[in-house]
Amino acid sequence: MFVTFRKFVHNLGPYIKDIIFPLYCLSCGLEGFVVCGECVKKIPARGVFCCPICHTVNADGICCEPCRVNTRLDQHIAIVPYQEQGLIGKVMQVFKYQFVTDVAMVLQPIIQKFCADQPSLFVGANVTVPVPLHRRRLAERGFNQAELIAAALAQSLNLPVVHALERQKQTKQQAKLNKAEREVNIRSAFSISKSAEIVGKEVFIVDDVYTTGSTIQECAAVLKSAGATRVVGFTVARG
Repeated sequence: MFVTFRKFVHNLGPYIKDIIFPLYCLSCGLEGFVVCGECVKKIPARGVFCCPICHTVNADGICCEPCRVNTRLDQHIAIVPYQEQGLIGKVMQVFKYQFVTDVAMVLQPIIQKFCADQPSLFVGANVTVPVPLHRRRLAERGFNQAELIAAALAQSLNLPVVHALERQKQTKQQAKLNKAEREVNIRSAFSISKSAEIVGKEVFIVDDVYTTGSTIQECAAVLKSAGATRVVGFTVARG
C-alpha cells in the first residue's frame, strides 16, 4: 500500500512530493537534498579496482589470469568502496529501498566526473546494459536503479543503453543471502531479449553494488553466450 501511495504522490509532481516527503542530506542533515553539494565532495570517487573473482587489488579491475576459467566477466569497475554505515551505503539504501529517484541526480555528476578522470577504462565500450528487475518488482518499486545508473554512464560516454537482458524469474533479494545462496538464487534468472545488438560488442553491464558478484557474473555468462566479445561490470560501489 505504501509503494502505491508513494507512486501516486510522485505523479503529482516534485513540489507536492517534496512537501509530503521532504529530503534531508544523509550526511549533514541539510534540508532539500539527498546529499548536499559539500557532502558530495566527501565521497571518495577514485575507483575500486579488483579482480572480479579473487578480489585481488590491481590497476584496472581486470580478471586475474588464474581466475579466468571461473568467470565470463572480463573486468569490473566501481567508483567507490561500499560501507553500509558510510555515506555511500546510506545513499544506496535510500536509492534501492526507499524509492528516492532523486539519488540519481546525486550520482550522475559523480559518474560523469569519474568517466572524465579515467578515460582509459572505457576505450573499448560499445553499449551499456542495465541489470534488469523482474516485472513484478519493477511494478512495486516504480523504477530500476540499474537503469538510471546505466543511463548516466551512457550519457557520460555517449553510448546507447541496450535492454539486452530480461529477468525471467523473480528471485529473492540478494542482499539477504550468503554467497552460496546468491549463486543458486540467481542461476538461470536472465535471458537475452535483443541479442543482435550485442553481437561482436564490448558490453558494460551496470548495477548499483558489487558484493559477491553473483548477479553480474550470471548476466555476463548470458551476454557472452549471445555473442558479446567482452563484458565489463560497472557499479557505483563495491563491497
